[in-house]
Amino acid sequence: YAFQHGKFCVADRQLCSVGSWNAWARSAFHEMELNMFFDAPDLAEKLAEKWLSAAQECARVDDPNDLVPGVGRFAPRGCEMCVP
Repeated sequence: YAFQHGKFCVADRQLCSVGSWNAWARSAFHEMELNMFFDAPDLAEKLAEKWLSAAQECARVDDPNDLVPGVGRFAPRGCEMCVP
């Protein structure tokens, strides 16, 4: 199996970044990460629309306990990816 954990960021619907990099020191110095940056309004607009569409399907987390591995509703008991 393969798992791809990509992400994107859009600024002013003109600039965008697409890749796997996480904004923390471990990614910067110890991980194999890659991002590409574009000054591309057409791509930025498509990514912004994708974000807005996906946001409509997201659940709102009001109680931090919902995120507790093995207990919360977003990290249920028995979830092999949620519990170390």
